[in-house]
Amino acid sequence: MVVIDNTAYKVNEDEYNPVVHPTYNNLKLHGELDLHEMLIGVICKCATIPDIGNFRFFSFNTTHGGFIPIKVAEDDNINEVYIIDTNDDHLQNITVNVSNLEYGSLQKNKIFFEFSPKSLIFLRYVLLDLSFLY
Repeated sequence: MVVIDNTAYKVNEDEYNPVVHPTYNNLKLHGELDLHEMLIGVICKCATIPDIGNFRFFSFNTTHGGFIPIKVAEDDNINEVYIIDTNDDHLQNITVNVSNLEYGSLQKNKIFFEFSPKSLIFLRYVLLDLSFLY
């Protein structure tokens, strides 16, 4: 369990490990969190592109308790968030974290765990391969 912005996220033991910084030792820093927050910002910025229409975010092989798709779902410009092809250990953490969202929240209603390829017909989308960052 890790607390980020006063919200508890269930994650695996090897994710978001505390980082000790010699100068900023009073801050609670977590490994990889800065990169993930940067990615969230890029994804949300892409959703503001004019004329993009129904923006859907697809997260494949999601880790870190689903932090990225959960935070992306907060953005008003993103209509749907799909968590696809995820390892069972990570899926359990994500399910717990999504269920901990406020009941009836718009964010919770945007997150889906299944996707039908038929709904890709006539869908304009942006696909970013960010695997090079890891």
